[in-house]
Amino acid sequence: MASGADPSWGEANRQTMAAQIIDPAPHYDTAAPQGSGVQGVAAVERYRTDKVKVPEKSGTKASSQ
Repeated sequence: MASGADPSWGEANRQTMAAQIIDPAPHYDTAAPQGSGVQGVAAVERYRTDKVKVPEKSGTKASSQ
């Protein structure tokens, strides 16, 4: 290092690289949601055969009565 150089030089790059590292053993406050392989396979098959379930229409207005 050159004399008089700032020792924190390059800190922005180190912080950016550190932000991109994934924790290999993360700990979450909530449990992961359960999934179903059977439901997933059925959904993919519907997608591939163009028989996707159309969601019910919903609005954003609330009734006052």
